[in-house]
Amino acid sequence: MLSRVFQASCLAAILATGASSAFAADPLAPPPPPPIVEMRTGIYDWSGPYVGVAAGVASLHSLYLPSVGNDPELGGDTVTFTGLAGYNLQYDNIVVGVEADFTWANLKAKNRLDEVDLEIPYIATARARLGYALDRTLLYTTAGVGILEGKMTLTAFNETEKKTQIGYVVGAGIETSVWDNLNLRLEYIYGDFGKKTYSFIPGDVNADLESLHLVRAGLIYNFGSDG
Repeated sequence: MLSRVFQASCLAAILATGASSAFAADPLAPPPPPPIVEMRTGIYDWSGPYVGVAAGVASLHSLYLPSVGNDPELGGDTVTFTGLAGYNLQYDNIVVGVEADFTWANLKAKNRLDEVDLEIPYIATARARLGYALDRTLLYTTAGVGILEGKMTLTAFNETEKKTQIGYVVGAGIETSVWDNLNLRLEYIYGDFGKKTYSFIPGDVNADLESLHLVRAGLIYNFGSDG
């Protein structure tokens, strides 16, 4: 009888020891995975309407006939101020858009030898734009139509005549987002406004406005940007 009790006690001890070892050998359960946080891509969206202002310089070099002197050229430079508005659409990295601007120029080109002055108070353009977006930076080209008012004066005869000239403009620029919807822009525009005849009592003067240059820096507010 005592032998059976002793055997049962030994068996119970062996079973208890095995159970303890089994529980000790079990690995700890892995911790739960961290919550998934959705990250924004940070890609800037150039689509939408925008407005802006710009300041720069304008340069004009024009030929005219007839010429009394040996230098039939009108030349001049001035500071310009521009107001603009436009709209962009973005397809992947390609950005297309339209833009219109009005520039206060007060550009005065003179030839002191012939006493001929040509004044351009304003320049307006309507253009298409095509660009390639590198996230928050846009490289673009632009082309369209331009219009300006020319005011020619023969100072020796105290005569003045105004003409409206229409031509084409082409250019290129770079624009980058610096803060939320605010962009900085640097742009160059070339304009060819063709020939125009100004009539005076002494005779007609043909002005060829084929070399107008605009360089300007601008501040743009984009209403539709996201990024």
